Amino acid sequence: MPSKQTVVVTGASRGIGRTVALRFAREGARVVLVARDRARLEEIPAELPDGEFLVQPADVTSPEEMARVSESVLAIWGAPHLVVANAGRLGPIGPLWESDPASWWRDVEVSLRGSFLLAHGFLAPMVEAGRGRVAFFGGGGSTRVFPWVSAYAISKAALLRLAETLDLELEGTGVHAFSVSPGFVRTDMTERFAETEEGRRCIPDLAAVLDRDGATPPEACAELLVRIAKGDLDGLHGRFLHAGLDLSRLEELRGRAAEIARNEERVLTLRGFSL
Repeated sequence: MPSKQTVVVTGASRGIGRTVALRFAREGARVVLVARDRARLEEIPAELPDGEFLVQPADVTSPEEMARVSESVLAIWGAPHLVVANAGRLGPIGPLWESDPASWWRDVEVSLRGSFLLAHGFLAPMVEAGRGRVAFFGGGGSTRVFPWVSAYAISKAALLRLAETLDLELEGTGVHAFSVSPGFVRTDMTERFAETEEGRRCIPDLAAVLDRDGATPPEACAELLVRIAKGDLDGLHGRFLHAGLDLSRLEELRGRAAEIARNEERVLTLRGFSL
């Protein structure tokens, strides 16, 4: 990856976001760390003293706080080269009618509203600069029905459609959008599935998946995002990419990029129906 790219990562204080942020810093990027937990964010520069970081505590669902983040980044480092909408939340587990409405809606706000506000704050200067990439985190629910966690799942499906729609709006600007799934990664969220009765009802075999090679290492998602930042996957812009399944065959996918676009593969479609 070209050095001194500016990369913004939300949900950077822990889990996949933290791994992604550290990987980009090791690649020589300037990394903007966004999450609510200032103390956890401030641990990251201490872990990699040679890295260039900008700590920006913020709630991704707050227009005011995200506007402050974008204003700070633009004033210090200019338009970013990559924004990574990693922040997500999985609150209620169980049937929709048993869910707390506020908690259910908060899942949608963090994933969908948070991703929108991140893109909204940076896209105009990225378009003006004529370059850049946006990565939305799809995942559970974006490619298959995911019962018992309806808020989390539908927000992820919405992000897949958002990536496709935004990418069409960005045509000819030099900026591209992608939808990325990290796969099943061992995080606080997935461990909650594995360790609670509600979670085991949703995904009965998740504990076994996490305990064997079926779990995806967070580094795989970081590697996929580095390849996106390099521009290696620009031929697949607007498409869904899965870190756990696609990383080993990226060259094959790159070779099929025109066919994938022509056949409308790796997008959100209703099979057997068209207008």
